[in-house]
Amino acid sequence: PIAYQFNPELVLVSAGFDAAEGDPLGGCKVTPEAFGHFTNWLKPLANGRIILSLEGGYNINSISYSMTMCTKALLGDPIPSLGPGLVPCESAVESINETISYHAQYWSTLCLNQSIPAEDVLTSSKKIKPANGKIVTPEGNNNNINNSSKNVQTLICEGQLLRGLSLSEAKAVGQPEDANEEAKRSGDEGGGGPPEPSTSQGNVASSAEKAPTLTDFLCDNIQALVNEEMFAVVPLRSCPHLPQIRPIPDNGIDTNATCESCTQPNENWTCLVCYTTQCGRYVNEHMLQHHLETEHPLTLSFSDLSVWCYPCQAYIDNQALYNAKNAAHISKFGSQLTWSYQRKE
Repeated sequence: PIAYQFNPELVLVSAGFDAAEGDPLGGCKVTPEAFGHFTNWLKPLANGRIILSLEGGYNINSISYSMTMCTKALLGDPIPSLGPGLVPCESAVESINETISYHAQYWSTLCLNQSIPAEDVLTSSKKIKPANGKIVTPEGNNNNINNSSKNVQTLICEGQLLRGLSLSEAKAVGQPEDANEEAKRSGDEGGGGPPEPSTSQGNVASSAEKAPTLTDFLCDNIQALVNEEMFAVVPLRSCPHLPQIRPIPDNGIDTNATCESCTQPNENWTCLVCYTTQCGRYVNEHMLQHHLETEHPLTLSFSDLSVWCYPCQAYIDNQALYNAKNAAHISKFGSQLTWSYQRKE
């Protein structure tokens, strides 16, 4: 919790693995799998900028296995589960609680008013199954890609078959022949006319036609899936609101500026019309409020230098934004932003 509240720009880990299982001096008996989980918990910090510096140690086996688990975590490979039914060490719980009691006055994230459980609180039905812990190889990656492509093609074929299947055929498949014959005989014996159509069945059929399925979605977006663009955030190359951008102020853009409404230092944006600094929607939404009050459309993020257009509800990347991005890049990194557009006007 302290690390997340501190919000570092870089995480540097001095990895000696002295606490690892089998180390003659540490005596903490930390398993290599635990080091992998520690690394995985650090990955969201500093946008993933993590350096694990291996110092060395006194047990070659524990160092090798522990470093392997850390590398797997950095590469995104599955990490073996710590195992079900583990009970926290009493001395560890005591040390953590003592640390929290001392540091809670300095870090608001530690004001939990909750005690660490002394036993496993998960029910047997909610326990997570252990992972395989296999290291992914390039050959395995290719096999997975080929299998995924085959699965997508299978889904597409099934979707085309389903689209060609009429509602009457679907009913015929789902209803036994004996039931059809019996219903026909009962209608003839009763002398009545044809049965009235069911309103509920009609509503279900119409709703089924309107609701898109996963197969429909994959069929409509197969090209984007092949190009690996389906789940990527691709900014728009143009925007009708770009002419509203105004020149950068003489004092430039300060990416370390706090929100002018609440003085929050994190996740701030600058308006590309009036260059006020306000916090994002995941803090106190002051930039969104600024847009609603002034109708200024474009705003630049201090975190990743992306530009968001509120009316278009999309990210924008256009050469007209270069000057603003470059000023923010100089403030944030101390260097010019590389020109990445086709031509410079």
